[in-house]
Amino acid sequence: MNKITVLGRIYKYGSVGTSKNGKTYIGFSIFDTRKEKEETVKFRCVAFNGTAEKINEWCENGDQVLVFGSLENDQKTDSFRFVVSDFQRAGQKQDKPEITQEPKENQFF
Repeated sequence: MNKITVLGRIYKYGSVGTSKNGKTYIGFSIFDTRKEKEETVKFRCVAFNGTAEKINEWCENGDQVLVFGSLENDQKTDSFRFVVSDFQRAGQKQDKPEITQEPKENQFF
């Protein structure tokens, strides 16, 4: 079974869009910084329909989120993407760092 849970900070690429087959979606990344190794791991993510709308409405860049989903092969980029099925926003807004551009990463999923 392909189930993944990631805790990290969100970076949204834009607002909700609509695919050719009528699904709403949002693309974003989750960055997990590993302090002991001083590296950041990036997870390319996509969410669809109601989950996409909630992420767009409830989350801002830099918010800490816990996301649940699965890995899927993205044939357009020949890499993996994390398809998010659910999420939880964590922490208070005043506790988060401000992210104005996508952080650099050492690894890409």
